[in-house]
Amino acid sequence: MNAPAKNSIKGRKQPVSYDNLLKNSIRYFLGEYPNSILSSSELLSKSDTPIQELGNLPLEIIWFYYAIEFHGAKSRVSPPPVKLILAKALLKLLKKCSCSCNVVKRIAVIAPVLYLLYQLELNFSARDPCLREEIRILLEGIVSYISICCSNYLEGGEGGLDRLWVYILDVIRVWTVDEVRESSNADVMASFFPVLNNEYQQEIRVDMGKMAGAVMNEAFLLRLYLKISQGVNKEDLQRTILMLAIQTIKGFHNFYFLGEDVSPFAV
Repeated sequence: MNAPAKNSIKGRKQPVSYDNLLKNSIRYFLGEYPNSILSSSELLSKSDTPIQELGNLPLEIIWFYYAIEFHGAKSRVSPPPVKLILAKALLKLLKKCSCSCNVVKRIAVIAPVLYLLYQLELNFSARDPCLREEIRILLEGIVSYISICCSNYLEGGEGGLDRLWVYILDVIRVWTVDEVRESSNADVMASFFPVLNNEYQQEIRVDMGKMAGAVMNEAFLLRLYLKISQGVNKEDLQRTILMLAIQTIKGFHNFYFLGEDVSPFAV
């Protein structure tokens, strides 16, 4: 996967037709997949405004861009280790692409990486201990990254948070096209956020802070699942869960993780 050209992130300051850009590109992709997968630059060029002229990209544009890059780089039969390599590359690119964004957006934008890790863990890693260990190592890096972001949040605070667009669900459908292409909206969200309570889906789809909270909780619960999967005896289970929860809480120490966002999640 390739990063967008520099001027695709810092383009000319002018009004752009974001709605048409995303709507037309998503429609084209879903209509052609899997028979034809164009590169993100080719697909986005079919809309009114080329990506090279976009500045301060919204989360939905970033997600869509890298979803197309991801689908183009893998195949439906790519082995799990290949998908894990792509997940590592995706994390690096999303971090770089959002480095100038506010802290909450920098956390929310990495949601597709957690989606890929959950897919790999739930579907493949039980048969491959080496894959599970690689997932664990990557996840620890993600937890550390979120902790750093949360520290910056406490030190500097945040201005107004971005709102998510009406097309966020369609972009998520692009990411989950192999699993739930023709499914209901609830199934699409459940595939992308596998531990998210259905009653919480609407809030996630409109609020950037809630999206970041979902990412933090997904990271915490996957970390907990991996720890338990290593084989913890019954006597140590409660202590292990408590210690891991305390470590994560100290690291994240953020309203969107500690506030009302916690209750809708369950292991």
